[in-house]
Formats: sequence, C-alpha cells, structure tokens
Amino acid sequence: MKPERGPERKRVSIVEPFVTHTGRQPKRSMWVFIIRFIIRKEGDDLTEFLLQTYTMAMPVIFGYIVWLLKQRKKSEDANSKGTMLLLRVQLIEYHDRYMALGYIPSYAYENFVEMYEAYHNLGGNGMVTHMQEEVKKLEIRKERKNDET
Repeated sequence: MKPERGPERKRVSIVEPFVTHTGRQPKRSMWVFIIRFIIRKEGDDLTEFLLQTYTMAMPVIFGYIVWLLKQRKKSEDANSKGTMLLLRVQLIEYHDRYMALGYIPSYAYENFVEMYEAYHNLGGNGMVTHMQEEVKKLEIRKERKNDET
C-alpha cells in the first residue's frame, strides 16, 4: 500500500516566470532576471513595482551621468585651451627676449623646452614650432638667474 499524499505540488523552474505566452523568454536585462529570481513570485506587487522603477529610473540616471560627463568635458576643454594660450604667450616672450640677446641661459632653455612640450601635448603647433627651432640654434650659456641683467 502506498502512503496517502497531499495535493500534488507543481514544480516551478526558475525560468518559468520568464517564459512568455509564445514559449520564448523575453529579452530583458540581467537586473530584471536577478530581481525576479530573488523574489520568485510572478505577479507580485513588489516585483512589478521594482521592475517599473527600474524601467523608469535607469534611463534617467544614465542620462544624468552622460550630462555630467559632457559638462566635465566642456570644463576640461576650456582649461586646456586657456593653459595652451598662456603657454603660447610665455613661449613667445622667451623667444623674443633671448633672440634679441643672441644667447639663452641653460635654465631658460630648460624652461622653454618643457613649456613647448606641454604646449605641443595640448595640441598647440604652428608658429611656436618655428620659434622653438630658432631657440634651439641659440648659444646656451650656463648662468644663474640673478647674474642676468
């Protein structure tokens, strides 16, 4: 004799709540799957609330992040442009000053080379490159700042 059993319980697979009326799984993100897996109740009010919140909140959050990144990029571009212009002014000043002297002190040459490299890395080019070539041809003297008149 077989022992009497209670009512048959239907076995529910983890994937079953995700199968549509066509028999295929809908294309949803992994987060939806995780939320449903954790809760495991199809039609539950909390599940539906979380899915709707996810569906509405994620585009807004991602849109805000994109906006913030664009604002930051604009700010960085403005700072880079300003830095490049300040370097250009200083490079022109160095060029004119030491071309008139006919020589350049070693400390000034080092400064000029470093400023030119920074200027070039920021995207500057053109006439300053020509000036840099002229400054390279100058005689380099070893002297200190306070010795120069």
